[in-house]
Amino acid sequence: MEIFPVYIMLKTINLLTGNFIILNLGSAGDRDLPTKFSRAITLVEIDALSSSKTTESKYFKRISLKKAIGGKTEKRLFYKRKWRDSSSFLKANPEIVSIYGHEKYVEFDGTIEMECESIKSLLDTFRIGRVDFIKTDLEGLDYEVLSSAPEIVSKALVITSELRFQPFYLGEPPFHTMVTYLTDHGFEIITMRPEVWKLLTPNRHKQRDGRLVFADTTFFLRPSKVREIFKEEAPLAFIKQIILAKTFGLHNYAEFLFCSIKEDLPSIIQEELKEYLKFFPNLETVLNKITSTITFFPGGYRILSLLHHFALSIAKASKLNKWHKHIGSL
Repeated sequence: MEIFPVYIMLKTINLLTGNFIILNLGSAGDRDLPTKFSRAITLVEIDALSSSKTTESKYFKRISLKKAIGGKTEKRLFYKRKWRDSSSFLKANPEIVSIYGHEKYVEFDGTIEMECESIKSLLDTFRIGRVDFIKTDLEGLDYEVLSSAPEIVSKALVITSELRFQPFYLGEPPFHTMVTYLTDHGFEIITMRPEVWKLLTPNRHKQRDGRLVFADTTFFLRPSKVREIFKEEAPLAFIKQIILAKTFGLHNYAEFLFCSIKEDLPSIIQEELKEYLKFFPNLETVLNKITSTITFFPGGYRILSLLHHFALSIAKASKLNKWHKHIGSL
């Protein structure tokens, strides 16, 4: 969480206000971004069934819609499930459901015929020609929706999508399909938050390992592509990437981008971003300093190796989600 005084960033906020657009597809239950730059952001959030928990007053503009998003504008059957988060336009794959014992999470709760809209059609309604950050959590439709809007995707700066290594829905493409598509548009993977599910076995209640099934995967438009697409506007695009990277806890990548382009920025913006990127002391930084010190002592690496294995064992043993007793994240 950022703790610098907001007034320090006024010039950067003024520069971005009205020109920093976030598109959140599948926003059910989402909360506000932990950034002081929200007052400059136009937030467009869409979900077919539920509302987000964002605060309208925190943003320059917030457009919150209960709408269905698809690859094109058409009527389509939506499968409601008792576990709301698994509702989708796609049927669940029965083979995958059974090997994890997920039957109760896909228990049928009726269907609704919905009018889907494409990304472009929806954004045209609000006269939005491009977006800076796209987040998708569309229960199997992420690739369909993004691949239907290359003109929007190709000019985005950051994209985060829930992608599966083992497709849970019938017709959902595997992880590498989206990676190839976005790579072809100039993106690269910067980070992933992976999720493992326990296979249905007699002793899984005693185990804390499982199979890697999906990851919230974050792609950034490559620096060379940013310069190629945005030309004289590239510094502004990099500022947005820096803010998003820092917001997602990617401190090193945010600093890397800043060091790469700081000479292209006005001095006041340089100073504000430099302040923004300051690493304030916390438990992680204290531990980093301690471990760095230990390496200078004889046998230091051996001690750290033992501590590392011990910490991993504790993390693995305590990894448990109270709602999904057999599901954990890496």
